[in-house]
Amino acid sequence: MSKVEQLKSKFLEIQSIDDVYNYFSFLGFQVRENDGAFIFNIAEDEFIEIFFYEEKSEINKRINSFTYNRYCVLAVPQDFSSMTFVKIGYEGKSKIVRYTIKKEEIRNRENPIGIQRVSKLKYEQIETFDDLFDRKDVSKRFYTDYSKKRLQLVKQIQGVADPDDKRLYAQVLLDRIIFLYFLQKKHLLEKDERYLVRKLAEYENKKSNFYENFLKRFFLETLCVKLEDRDASWIQETGELIPYLNGGLFLTHELEQKHPDISIPNKAFQEIFAFLESWLWYSSERSDTDEDVIDPYILGYIFEKSLGENKSQGVYYTPPFLSSFLSRETIENFLLYFIQNNLKIKCIKVSEFLSSASEKDLLAYYEKLSNITVCDPACGSGQFLIEALHELSELHLNLLEVVKTNNLESLKKEYKKDMDSPSPSIYTIRRFIVSKNIYGVDLLPEAVEIAKLRLFIAMIEGITDKVEEPLPNIDFHVVCGNSLVGFTSSPFENTGKAEQQGLFPGAKKQQTERLFDFYDIRKSFEEREDLIKAYFSVENPKAALKKRDEIHQKTGALKQLFHKDFNTKISGVWKVKPKNKIDFIDLKKDTSAIKQFKEFKIQAEDLNAFHWVMEFSEIMNKGGFDIMLLNPPWETWKPNSQEFFEKHLDGYRKLDKIQAKKKVEETLKKDTKLKKLWMEYSMGLSSVSEYFRSCEDYPARGKGDINLYKLFLERAF
Repeated sequence: MSKVEQLKSKFLEIQSIDDVYNYFSFLGFQVRENDGAFIFNIAEDEFIEIFFYEEKSEINKRINSFTYNRYCVLAVPQDFSSMTFVKIGYEGKSKIVRYTIKKEEIRNRENPIGIQRVSKLKYEQIETFDDLFDRKDVSKRFYTDYSKKRLQLVKQIQGVADPDDKRLYAQVLLDRIIFLYFLQKKHLLEKDERYLVRKLAEYENKKSNFYENFLKRFFLETLCVKLEDRDASWIQETGELIPYLNGGLFLTHELEQKHPDISIPNKAFQEIFAFLESWLWYSSERSDTDEDVIDPYILGYIFEKSLGENKSQGVYYTPPFLSSFLSRETIENFLLYFIQNNLKIKCIKVSEFLSSASEKDLLAYYEKLSNITVCDPACGSGQFLIEALHELSELHLNLLEVVKTNNLESLKKEYKKDMDSPSPSIYTIRRFIVSKNIYGVDLLPEAVEIAKLRLFIAMIEGITDKVEEPLPNIDFHVVCGNSLVGFTSSPFENTGKAEQQGLFPGAKKQQTERLFDFYDIRKSFEEREDLIKAYFSVENPKAALKKRDEIHQKTGALKQLFHKDFNTKISGVWKVKPKNKIDFIDLKKDTSAIKQFKEFKIQAEDLNAFHWVMEFSEIMNKGGFDIMLLNPPWETWKPNSQEFFEKHLDGYRKLDKIQAKKKVEETLKKDTKLKKLWMEYSMGLSSVSEYFRSCEDYPARGKGDINLYKLFLERAF
């Protein structure tokens, strides 16, 4: 019998306090009594305390009572049904983190992960204990299978010729399905945790296409329509215990409008559901076990990693503990600055202010908190947006506790006005925050879709038994574009509004020329803002699609104006041209290369230029965002032959420098298509580098290669 099997057997046999002590003695640790507590040392100067409890609430009290040199608490219930390792998170400021091993979850599993981890615990090897709180085993397994299923789905989608569109639609569809799995877990789909599997089986039995005849209609005609407005015969098909969600997630996607003949075979959904059904779904932010459990925390890691496959786009993973710490510290310090400088109250923590502030000061604090604007200009899968959402919702909950304790009627009225309740639920609070406080931009369309999904999932974490209000439409809060390229300041004069100073107030002053004297830009901005506000809460799906199309038309017209002015500057005042040296290409003798070089020009459309002053006009016209929250990539912006050719040439990665050079030169002589792609890639990157050097937006960029990290920091300021 292996060590893991022995430990599993012994764990299942634990029925007494002595059994717990003997279990860790078997692992090589000596349990002893110390000042009335039972402990075992895991290093010379660190120990774990064993704590037996009756009520779960006792665990938090125990872990929050400071004990010098205690690594964590091992909490064991009176019925000995589980063991939970509990400790304070990063630098003592994060939430309490837990790792639980439950008898019921491991009883019928071979080599359960929890027991595997326990088997590796070693004296003086603290990292083996740290691994208890690391979900990497689950993450790796889920990510590997998820990537395979996503690739299979891309191949199975029919009716879409463009490979980029096909890949993006696969992501859109997986996002929707994953969201529905979390809804199932909350018993919000006919109170059936296997609702989708059951419906697929029904359509299989009818030999009917599940996607065409059920799923598409379910998205648009059920989830986007109030129960009283749904077709009666369709309710019989879906069941009536399905929430009205609204939200852009299930509206007809732009790709579905572009490709109306999309079809997907039932086999694709059989494979996807079989994969998802093999995991346990946990709808709160983080579960305390990892026996095949998928929660929003794990899902966030998976999405970050899946986007990180494309490092050529500057996608890198930010550890959750770091994004949590940065978000918390940044938002709290922003509010502290307001408290100390505007309210003239001395304190070092927001909690200190809340405990003693007057009702008048609390009202001012609420006004600041409820109107804060946070943006990540390189949001990726939305990690910082999620952490900002959690921090802001926690701040609201802390304030509401003070309101409740002191029966502050004026604050209750404000919450009632803004959130339709003097004591709003977590879902309602998060819905408000996502609708009003959170913004993001990313270059990758897949990243934008994932970020929106994660915000939706974070919102429904707060749902208990029903959806109180529909999800907000956030298509114009988290948007796709190149946030480093485009106008940040107003291209018109004398608006009578606050002068934009950068992406947030108090930063550098920017100047751009007036676009067109005859065109009322400000009026167009305001019309677009009004449309977006209406779109947030429009309830009828047809009306929502119409409103979205109107916004796109208005946005398109404005983009044309901005792009035209931008392109004039590219060829004129900025004089942007590609570098006249391209590796492996002879630009003196190669006539076809010379011709391609001379004809090449970069345009705003090619760059996916993002005009902040238009996309977020209301915020920018007030002076900009309160907080720019980001961890941009340390990425040098220049052609990378290694990165390019290993995608196009088999075995390229294994070649040494001389062999690689020879391989490329020989290939480019024969393969004119690859040669053209290489030139477009090189000229595109070098042209953008010249733009960064020539435009007035980045005076502090420094000399040498362009570093994206520096550009993002300067863009924010």
